Amino acid sequence: MARNCDGFLQQQMMAIKPKLVITLGREAYLNLRFTNQDYDEALCHPLHTSDFLLVSQLGFHFWFLPWPHPSGLNRWHNVAQNKNRLQASFAFIRRLLEGGP
Repeated sequence: MARNCDGFLQQQMMAIKPKLVITLGREAYLNLRFTNQDYDEALCHPLHTSDFLLVSQLGFHFWFLPWPHPSGLNRWHNVAQNKNRLQASFAFIRRLLEGGP
């Protein structure tokens, strides 16, 4: 299903050139990832394309932040350590919005 939206998503990203892309869930992560990092390891850890790619496929570099799927069936959110990871990612977003990395 996500593959049906690939073209549209890439067009939108090229038009907007976002500073940050947040994915929700494994499928979205796998669809946009640019590293071999495992999904569970990557969750809530900001990655910058320039740390992994000399030239981005989209022609610009951006921050990539994978989040877990927000479904009520997802038990990831119930683990205290995971809540801390999510809170840390919120702090990263705040810093980014304030002009820092």
